[in-house]
Amino acid sequence: MAGKKRQGEEAQIRRYHELNVARQNLIAIQRQIPEGYSSWSYHGISGEQEFKISCSGKPDLGVPHGLDSDVYAAILSLYMKQGSEDSKVSCSAYELLKEANIDPSGKGYAALQRSLERLYSSQYEIKSAWRDHTSKKWMSVTFQHIVRMAQTQSELENLTAASQLEITLPEEIVNSIRAGYIFPTSGRVLSQLDQPNSRALYRTLEANRRDALDPLRQVNELHFNLFDWARILKLAVTDDAYRIRRSLERSHEDLVRVGYLREVQYSGRADNQQVSYVFETGYERIPDPDLLQLLHEKRVARTKALELVQNFPERIHTALVQLDVLLSTGYKPRSKTGLLIDIIEHPERYQAQLAQSAELVQSIDGPEKEKPVAKPVALEVAPDDSFEQLSLDQKAQRLVKTAEFRYRLSLIEKDILHSMVMDGTINADEVFPKVAYSLNDFDIRTLLSS
Repeated sequence: MAGKKRQGEEAQIRRYHELNVARQNLIAIQRQIPEGYSSWSYHGISGEQEFKISCSGKPDLGVPHGLDSDVYAAILSLYMKQGSEDSKVSCSAYELLKEANIDPSGKGYAALQRSLERLYSSQYEIKSAWRDHTSKKWMSVTFQHIVRMAQTQSELENLTAASQLEITLPEEIVNSIRAGYIFPTSGRVLSQLDQPNSRALYRTLEANRRDALDPLRQVNELHFNLFDWARILKLAVTDDAYRIRRSLERSHEDLVRVGYLREVQYSGRADNQQVSYVFETGYERIPDPDLLQLLHEKRVARTKALELVQNFPERIHTALVQLDVLLSTGYKPRSKTGLLIDIIEHPERYQAQLAQSAELVQSIDGPEKEKPVAKPVALEVAPDDSFEQLSLDQKAQRLVKTAEFRYRLSLIEKDILHSMVMDGTINADEVFPKVAYSLNDFDIRTLLSS
């Protein structure tokens, strides 16, 4: 059900994940679970810290497992990308499937519906195992992956490409992300893993190799008691060494094949059997703290700054200069921070405007008596040629997402905009450049209310 593997630069981009969820592996890694597997409980000791975690799901849905890990990782990734000031993630069902790298087919939407229902309905009780990164304390919390869900076209039983979603995350997740209790995963690794259980194991290993108190510190080897490891991974069978090893065999092979693990070793006998992981050391890139500080001074949110520094470190200084050039010509963006982020992520959009701005700045730098009055410059960037190559539905999805960011559209407004594009009331090719790049006085709400 996974979609096509991502290629090129996209495969290099890192996604960020909340460390508590991945470290404690709150979503069982196995692709399928036995009928009736609707609860689990795990008691353990970490250092001198004793903890207990339990999960209770609906009998007809079971506990979160398998593909749910990809779906929740995608939800958190979209939340961090959107930089929301509240706890809500706004997206279409199509966009969520694409972020999770799941094929947007009929089966994909049906699987997404069931996954969201499991993530919403399952209840967790976590005692002394939730790290509050701000207070530097271990906390006890009751927890749901999703606190609230709203969707348009609710009269339909299943999600469709046109469905707009509004997902509310729990306070614990939001606070953790804002405090920077997150870790990156490699798009290069994930793009080569076809099985959801292999991707889930990768995220769990990547979280566990990091220091629970300082996520930037990591080790290159991990060792677990085999039966404890099965309980951490929430396998349905946790007392049969042969079946545990068989359950993990394919995922181990996948992670060695893609070069993430150097080797997996088993040792010991009976209750003392151990599994050891040795990691390759070429995938991680520690973010430059000086670059993070520069973005922080420009009011870029910590999670977004981490993403930018990890993915585009070579662009940061240039983008800061280009921002000053644009502002010096009198251009007044809706958000200076948003403009900076867009320059870093899409520098090609601003080449023509920057060339024009540089000429204006150069003329202003002449003798005092010869200085012309600088006039505000309307930011007009050539439309993204790739937009015209998209299908009608893809154009609708992209226009809705861009307009939501620019104008903070409500769920109903997004649904109306999507429908107007699909029925031809709005020409997406004409409207998208106005929304995305130009005409500061353009407001798409005038079209939605007409």
